[in-house]
Amino acid sequence: MKKLLFPLLFLLSQTALSQTEVIDILQTLYEEQNVEMNGIQRIEIKSYQTFSWQDVDPDSTLVMANGDSIELYLQSSSIRERLDKNHATETHLNAEGELSYVSKFTTEDSGLVISEDADFGDGPMGDMMSSVKTLVRDNEGRIREIIVEKDGVANSVLGASYLENGFLSDLTMNLGMMMVGISSKVENDTIYHESEMELAAEFKEMMGDKNLEDDKVRMKSFKEGKLWRTLFYKGGDPVLTNSILMDNKFVIRENISYDPSGEIINHMVYNYSKENKLRLILDKMSMTEKSIDYDDRGNPLVEYVDFSVLQHEYDDKGNIIKTITRAESVDGEITAIELRKIFYEE
Repeated sequence: MKKLLFPLLFLLSQTALSQTEVIDILQTLYEEQNVEMNGIQRIEIKSYQTFSWQDVDPDSTLVMANGDSIELYLQSSSIRERLDKNHATETHLNAEGELSYVSKFTTEDSGLVISEDADFGDGPMGDMMSSVKTLVRDNEGRIREIIVEKDGVANSVLGASYLENGFLSDLTMNLGMMMVGISSKVENDTIYHESEMELAAEFKEMMGDKNLEDDKVRMKSFKEGKLWRTLFYKGGDPVLTNSILMDNKFVIRENISYDPSGEIINHMVYNYSKENKLRLILDKMSMTEKSIDYDDRGNPLVEYVDFSVLQHEYDDKGNIIKTITRAESVDGEITAIELRKIFYEE
């Protein structure tokens, strides 16, 4: 499901909007499709930075495979627990161990989330942040609408439809201060998408002479052999920003980024085995590669996602019991660590 939504997520990310509502909606689409609690009783997550702006002692130390020790400073933690087949709760704590908020999830039998009740407690912050989010899905589990209720008032914040091949057809987002729309048209075997943005009247004066055409995004998708090539353009005078090659399940095979002059600044190629397992990631700019190793059950031992590296540990049944995710800067310096522990039902 995450892969099916990729064209939508990328298109929205290119609009350069920074409102918290956008981030929240994208997280809903991208991360909360499935609470992943089938057979799982509890998931514990701790997020650390490898530095602190304050003169404090580290909360923990992590010894890496090469023997290096990294000091860790706790930023937040959460515990997700399964209550029954269709309900789960997630408790979020800040660095001091104080309660930040609690989310209660209701899911379909498959685990797909259909509602989330986020409770930030009493007080001004609670009144502003607490909400009930309902996700309306089609028969394939894709999100058709997101409805957010605050203070007893429900608003549709997102509506989406899809083409037969899984690509986004049309989308509307209500961000309060701005309406964002994405429309599509199909000509022969080519799919065109275009974004439109309209400021609410009370915000037009605040934004001054800002030209929303500068944030317009266009997307052109066409068949390239058995794969799909998608080109992304930005601005009223369209400038190519990305070229992405995907298979019919929206698994990325190649990702090329361009600067405003048209020069390639990033070029990644992803090679898969006949079993459709990612085997090699090639950076064609630096001509470096990362290989993906699997255990005897076919489970990946290490995965690479953007600037993060995920290292997994499994039990004797092949279930993931621990994942260490490290975020790295462009020069390879580790900036953040997430420790995830998973506990299964007896």
